[in-house]
Amino acid sequence: MKAFEQRTRQSQVKTCVDQALQRAETEPADVDLLRALAGQQTCARRLTVAVVADRQQESDRLVPQPARREPKRERRRSVEPLKIVNRYYHPGEPYQVLLTEADDQALGRLARLIPRDVVTANVPANGSAFLYAFHNRPVLFESLLLDPDPDHALIGEHLREAATRPDVCDALRREGVVLSGPVELAALVDEEEHGLGIRRFVAHREIADRENGSGGAYAACVVAEPTDLQTIIAARGDAYLDIVVHGSAAHSGRPDDGRNAIYGAAAVIASLQRWHEELTHAAHPLVGPPTWSVGLVAGGQGVSTVPAVCRIGADRRLLPGESAAQVLAELRDRVAELGLERQGLRVEVAMSMDMPGFETPSDHPVVVGTDAALRAAGGPRLPLGGWTAACDGGFVARDLGVPTVVLGPGSVNDQAHRADESVGVAELVVAARAYALTALRLLG
Repeated sequence: MKAFEQRTRQSQVKTCVDQALQRAETEPADVDLLRALAGQQTCARRLTVAVVADRQQESDRLVPQPARREPKRERRRSVEPLKIVNRYYHPGEPYQVLLTEADDQALGRLARLIPRDVVTANVPANGSAFLYAFHNRPVLFESLLLDPDPDHALIGEHLREAATRPDVCDALRREGVVLSGPVELAALVDEEEHGLGIRRFVAHREIADRENGSGGAYAACVVAEPTDLQTIIAARGDAYLDIVVHGSAAHSGRPDDGRNAIYGAAAVIASLQRWHEELTHAAHPLVGPPTWSVGLVAGGQGVSTVPAVCRIGADRRLLPGESAAQVLAELRDRVAELGLERQGLRVEVAMSMDMPGFETPSDHPVVVGTDAALRAAGGPRLPLGGWTAACDGGFVARDLGVPTVVLGPGSVNDQAHRADESVGVAELVVAARAYALTALRLLG
């Protein structure tokens, strides 16, 4: 292995590929070509195979030669292996060693996740065949040198298009390829008020995980909110703050005999507006700054009476990772600094709802897989983004530790919360395909 731990210059590999390509027409199963193409890294974070083409003896020793399963159909030599390998060949990417330590660890993790009776639909031009060689997990392509039957060829060429190709899905079923886990739909209520549905869902899931010792049942969470078919990897959280100012009633003819609660509330509202302006300097690169917005004011009994009580309802948008409890403590401190007690007023501050924000790294496999599935399903190819709104995904990310993205048809700004709230059928179809393909790629 020591000889293979040294990187080979990309130009040497390219020369080998170019020479082999010239012989491809007369030698369609050319071993050097297959070995050279196998040496290219197919994409970031995939297992890669690198074989030095001029080291025939060591290559034969290191490339796994698993026993073939009994074929379902008669196999014949053809140009299909070259066609499939070329589909996943990306010239110009680094030439790597046969199997890195990280690759070996990834294979071990996959083996623990994939049941022994599940066939993995693997890419023929990378090192995923080692899943069969090292861990005895069946794969469609056990070796680059194995000629595929029609189903194998179809899957190898068009697996990326499974969301729009029923014939690919049929071929996968015939070959025994199934999802490595279930896909669960959680249709929850009260998302825009107190989050009763998601809180109950998370609480039950945490109990089930403890009882089963599963340590987390979900590989990913895709929240179906209107994002204009953009993959959202960060969202703000939200908190509802209730502020009640207590004074004392009096006749409006002698207002100084009372303590006007609305005046006290006005001072609190002005403080919140100043705080909102201060927060503009703390913007998150994807979701923007935290914000304050007063959405409800209620006080007084009549024009001729000094109001004894005034209630304020304020919305505070949270950055990913920001603590709602800390915001509550800071609000109480700011209200205390107003000195309303010296005016004979008393203020109560409470938080009636909090919803955490979240952020998933842009290079996380769930993000990469979901966005790639969206593009393959015909999405608009928008960059990864953030969401100024809040959603149930924050609970899943924070409480269950599940990597989360938000993705769906429609616009939260242009179509949500309107009398004619709707989404286009074409967008809905793209989203459905993206969800299906995401599940296939994450659990396939």
